[in-house]
Amino acid sequence: MTGISILFAIWASVLLVIAGSLGYSAVVVRRIVNRARPLDSEDWLTPLWEVSDRLALDEPPRRLEADAG
Repeated sequence: MTGISILFAIWASVLLVIAGSLGYSAVVVRRIVNRARPLDSEDWLTPLWEVSDRLALDEPPRRLEADAG
């Protein structure tokens, strides 16, 4: 193997590790969001509507509560 081939193999390996890590993290975050409960009481919605008005958003951001475990 030439030096360029070795460098390319190292680069590709690092790229695969990073892509795998990002993919795994996305799955974990999706699982947390799917199991979370929406906080839709008036205490939470009022500030969210105010923020969405200031940022000219069509809808307020979703506020979710997940279990610690």
